[in-house]
Amino acid sequence: MKTLTRQQTRKFHKKKLTKKTFDNQYSKLKITDELIKKATERFNKFLGNQYSKLDFEKRLAGFIGEEIFQNEYPKAKRVNSYNYDFILANKKIEIKSTMINSPHDNLNIFIPDYYKQECDYYYTIAINKTYKKAWKIGYLDYKTAGKKMTVIKKGDNIGSVKAKTDSFLIKFKEFIR
Repeated sequence: MKTLTRQQTRKFHKKKLTKKTFDNQYSKLKITDELIKKATERFNKFLGNQYSKLDFEKRLAGFIGEEIFQNEYPKAKRVNSYNYDFILANKKIEIKSTMINSPHDNLNIFIPDYYKQECDYYYTIAINKTYKKAWKIGYLDYKTAGKKMTVIKKGDNIGSVKAKTDSFLIKFKEFIR
């Protein structure tokens, strides 16, 4: 694992892809009204009204990502553990979802508790902030993820976002499609 300087962080976010290139590079997934309804019901069941509107939107994206995974892999058994979300083919899968404004290169997924999670794989989904489109970014096994992560300290600036906790960051391009 490596830690980026502020200057390296700025360079980390410079390159852009066109929307067409991004759609061709990552599998596009459809988000239906029914899927959003299921995700919202699960959100309300597990988390209730304890979050602000912004936190609600970010956390709802996580539930939408889980619903997308369940649709893609109907044989996966939902577990709802802090350490992982599903079991598929005897492997523990943690779903990581992120919201994006528009697709571009060098997007990242944040993993706040890498060392605390006991999963075999991370499966990553990017969701457009309109909740109309999503992209399967890919998957990565736990050990490989640990080697490809960048350490982000609480308070570090990641582009225009300030890290709220110590986290680990992996670029989308590191995931297997």
